[in-house]
Amino acid sequence: SIEPRVSFRYKTSAISSIKGGYSKTSQFINQLFNSDSPTPISQWQLSKPNLRPLKGDTYSLGYFQTSTGDIWEFSTEVYFRKVHHLYDYKDFASLILNRQIETEILYGKGRAYGIEWSVKKKEGIVHGSLSYHLSRTERLISGINKGNWYPSNFDKPHDLSILINYQPNRRNTLSFNFVYASGRPTTTPGGNFQLENGLVVPVYYSRNQDRIPDYHRIDVSYTIGQSYKRDQKVRTSWTISVYNIYGRRNAFSVFYTTAAFRQIEGKKLSILGNAFPSITFNIDI
Repeated sequence: SIEPRVSFRYKTSAISSIKGGYSKTSQFINQLFNSDSPTPISQWQLSKPNLRPLKGDTYSLGYFQTSTGDIWEFSTEVYFRKVHHLYDYKDFASLILNRQIETEILYGKGRAYGIEWSVKKKEGIVHGSLSYHLSRTERLISGINKGNWYPSNFDKPHDLSILINYQPNRRNTLSFNFVYASGRPTTTPGGNFQLENGLVVPVYYSRNQDRIPDYHRIDVSYTIGQSYKRDQKVRTSWTISVYNIYGRRNAFSVFYTTAAFRQIEGKKLSILGNAFPSITFNIDI
């Protein structure tokens, strides 16, 4: 596959510039799954005559600027991506141990677009970075969602990251990391019906029209070490950290069960839903 790429940079001043680019890419192996998130039993499919490789055209344009003294960095960048030969599983598809998986999928196209803002301070007792990403990732496949655009499985409109480092001297660093992201799309049942044998069957409507709970957490770490001696050949340091310090039970996936009176009840699966401490010893030779 021919994959041309082109980029440019135009310096508007000594500390600012405009950058843009275009690239065409191909992907010859893709993951196919019919759950809220990838699992060990997800299908990986190589391209073949009945499964054409995904192809994408990506356009980007951004403005970048640094402050006098190169202490601060600012950037704003927008992008748009068109995806061709995109495929997704059809409703009620059977994917497990299916030797003719191409009979269970449908083809269409996709698009992704967004804007990202970033601010970074590189020096000082307090330094760090802040970035915010506003984006959408959508699909249009005939036979799914009545032929209308619908969010892809990894569509996250809001993505925020804040990193703060407090470093009063070379030997001590206290870091705070905050991460927030919109919950991934999920397909929820809109009702149910009961068979003669008493089995309750959920009824699903539009695909990926709901979302699992938003994801957010705070990580804290403290590093001590790094001797002041410039000629020291081996440097050591200790890092004490706590992942997810306030014990947020972020949902990895959501599933549904039948409760009393034929009600469909949603439940979530969390991984590392509590604070997770760790100690690391570092050796730098």
